[in-house]
Amino acid sequence: MRTLSLAMLSALLLAAAPGSEPASAEKSGAPSPEAVVPAAAAADDSAPSAAEGKEGAQEDEPVGVGPETFDEALELHYGGTPREAAPLFFQYVRGSARTADNYEWAQYFLGNDLAQLGFTHAAFNFYAEVAKTRSRAEVLPVVLGALEKLSARTVYDAELVEREVLGGTDFGFVPASVRDYVRFHKGMVDYRNGHLRWAWGHFDKLEQGSGYHARARLVRAVHKLEKENAPEPALAELEALSADEKAPREVRNDARVAVARLRFERGEYKKAHVAYDAVELPELDPGRGQLYLEKAWTYYRMGEASQAMGLLLALDAPSFRELFLPEKYVLASLIYKDRCHYLPAKRAARGFTRRYGPALRLVRERGDLKSDERLLAAALQIEPASRRAGELVARLELERDLIDAYASRFEASGLTRRLRQLYERALAEAIRQREIALEHALAAAADRLLREEEQVRLLDYEIGLDLYKRVKKGALLAEAQAIDLAADEDAVVYPFDGEYWNDELMDFRLDLPSRCAAAEGDR
Repeated sequence: MRTLSLAMLSALLLAAAPGSEPASAEKSGAPSPEAVVPAAAAADDSAPSAAEGKEGAQEDEPVGVGPETFDEALELHYGGTPREAAPLFFQYVRGSARTADNYEWAQYFLGNDLAQLGFTHAAFNFYAEVAKTRSRAEVLPVVLGALEKLSARTVYDAELVEREVLGGTDFGFVPASVRDYVRFHKGMVDYRNGHLRWAWGHFDKLEQGSGYHARARLVRAVHKLEKENAPEPALAELEALSADEKAPREVRNDARVAVARLRFERGEYKKAHVAYDAVELPELDPGRGQLYLEKAWTYYRMGEASQAMGLLLALDAPSFRELFLPEKYVLASLIYKDRCHYLPAKRAARGFTRRYGPALRLVRERGDLKSDERLLAAALQIEPASRRAGELVARLELERDLIDAYASRFEASGLTRRLRQLYERALAEAIRQREIALEHALAAAADRLLREEEQVRLLDYEIGLDLYKRVKKGALLAEAQAIDLAADEDAVVYPFDGEYWNDELMDFRLDLPSRCAAAEGDR
């Protein structure tokens, strides 16, 4: 019997949607353009003094930066011109001592302006500097809130944000507005490091009913299932979480998918079907291809071949055509075989070889797995770590290329050079991490292909036997009556013409009458 294994849940770190940035400096606790505390213009040990003059300064080092630079930058920031404000904030940061009154505020506003211009990684870096130093108590909660907001909408360097800043910094007193954000990620860092007692301690302090508390419940349920081998308590917790309306939709969906997979493995196909149906997708969302495939297997086990084939047809939509779903060929071939459509069954089984033949030859010849585009795409899809690493590399490359658009405007302040340094270092490390993740993911994708190839070969052999074997007429008629599905009298039927609409994908049904009785008559 074919079963679907319960994969590790990968979306446990979704951030709760934070509030928008304060519209004014007074609301955010930041100084206003009119009420900026004058900052000391003294430079640190590495900056040249005024007496040394320009000759003693580095070529790109700003000289003579005073509080008026911050005032001007702040006015431009609130005037909605981040392109002009960002270089001035950076000029102030470079030309001021770290003890200057507005040093941390300048880093914060610089991060805001860079994020608005599309330089999210640079923004994370400037936010991180403020958070790690903790030198200004009034700035810390604002910066942590900015970190939470930005990490909720883009991929980011988890080593920097989660391990160095949130997990590796003792913030002391943290305001309630960002307390759960900090505690959850501290708990996740401890959990990944194997410090369960500390992790559970952080999770226990989360506010009951909050989004982060729901995510922590999901982590603990998966831990019970996979580490403690306690499926019953895990299933009970997952079902409770899937019904919790206070939990974020993404968490409820992950819990429902986990429940469906557990029910399927236990042979409770109707309950699995209910759990899959409970997954909430945004309107007109094409859905998850893997979810459609799993639900098709559930329909098949329930004897509803028409619905199963409808979902397999939906997987041919443009939204899903490039997904790595080799099992769909096995399922399609099984359904055709059960209905005695032997030639379509063979074509479906051999469709697997046509699609993945080059990748399979490469695996058997022990070639470079990364040289096959289909196998490489599969590795990025099936392993969350490799997928996230690939997304981070793509994001960093996009933002690095964006520097050229602002080079002339940022050059004088030294911001162009700083951005290039940040992105070159980050991109080199991200590529290294992607290669490490890819090595494991490619091996997993190759192993999955080999296992499915074995299933396809066996199925092709069984189809060949069915073409020639003799069976009793009564058994064939009984089988035909058991699985042949008549269309609902109230249903409206349209011939399929190759069109796919996102809101219709879940409703496809394929009329596939059984030929088993006719095949017996031919014999």
